[in-house]
Amino acid sequence: MPETNSSLIDTDLSDPRHFTDGPPFDVLAALRERDPVHLNPVGFAGEAFWSITRWDDINDCSRDSATFSSTGGSTIPGTAIFGDMQKLMMVSQDPPQHTQRRALLQKVFTPRVVADQAETIAAVINHLVDRVIADGRCDLVTDVTRPFPLLVIADMLGVPREDQAKLLGWSDAITSLQGAEDAAGALATAVEEMGEYLVGFIANRRSEPRDDLISRLIRTEVDGVSLNDMELLVSFAELMVAGNETTRSTLAGAIWLLIEHPDQLAELRANPDLAGDAAEEVLRYWTPNVYQARTVTRDVVVAGRELKQGERIAMWLCSANRDPARHDDPDRFDIHRQGTQHMSFGAGGRHHCLGAALARLELTIGLRVLLGRLEGLALDGPPVITPHTFLHALGSLPVRFTT
Repeated sequence: MPETNSSLIDTDLSDPRHFTDGPPFDVLAALRERDPVHLNPVGFAGEAFWSITRWDDINDCSRDSATFSSTGGSTIPGTAIFGDMQKLMMVSQDPPQHTQRRALLQKVFTPRVVADQAETIAAVINHLVDRVIADGRCDLVTDVTRPFPLLVIADMLGVPREDQAKLLGWSDAITSLQGAEDAAGALATAVEEMGEYLVGFIANRRSEPRDDLISRLIRTEVDGVSLNDMELLVSFAELMVAGNETTRSTLAGAIWLLIEHPDQLAELRANPDLAGDAAEEVLRYWTPNVYQARTVTRDVVVAGRELKQGERIAMWLCSANRDPARHDDPDRFDIHRQGTQHMSFGAGGRHHCLGAALARLELTIGLRVLLGRLEGLALDGPPVITPHTFLHALGSLPVRFTT
């Protein structure tokens, strides 16, 4: 018997068991309709939080950094990707710290720098396809989309090719531990090992600078201020892990969605210029980062609900991306959707993803290469979604194809 709206809205959204098929869109739809600012009393690690599910409310909260602070972390405790280190990340900072850090990173992570990566991006994805194309089948996540964005950003940062596999392993461990046995211990080990490597890498670039992003970050100043070693380490890790997980899951998700919509797959093959529009629709429909968290700094009313100072909110970006008040027929996947709007790189305000342009370029080029080289794409086994409350992540996508 189908669940009623009343029972759906009582679903504990801190429990990854409700995310085995991805975000529970039926629950989020019920919340938007019945209780758009809903108290989740159980909460992550015992901490209750308010679920904000409508586009307009999320947009308003995200733009008001004075009332809804990022300093408590962009995830609710229990799902933090980097533990205490997350406090030093831009996503967990408010002005003026956030403004200064972002200005420093923007000086080196410019639109021109991103645009200049097109050839590298194409070379990386083609190399990964070369390794599997003769077999006629592969796990698209494991063999192609998992290493793809990390190899791109690692090249940009200047990581030697022989070290990139280690970074991929650490990144995988950090982003896939929710609900795992001894997750805290495994997370600490991965972060410690990666931190030790990055300390040495940054020290090397200070003494022997090169033409790469990390060397430019070391040299960059804004108003006489530069990044210290810990800020450089955290910025490096943030660029690697955040950009890696978002793009690899979204590109794999795009192929899965297109296989399930063969008419749109055929049209995109025939007209590769649609790849940019298709990428935007995939970002809206898939939503790689499921929510963002904030801490309430003063008593405030949101959509008729009284929120108290110190309480936490989870802004469900995946729900905003399916809000019928913003999108026509929001549960329909359509690469022809005009003027696609989404919150997959963050809601309104200061925390729009710094790497959005790079992710868009990777997705667009990735789609063109995969569809251009792999004919007859079909599932070769059941896709596996990684149950995770913060990430909409694919763990496996077996596919077969011809060349």
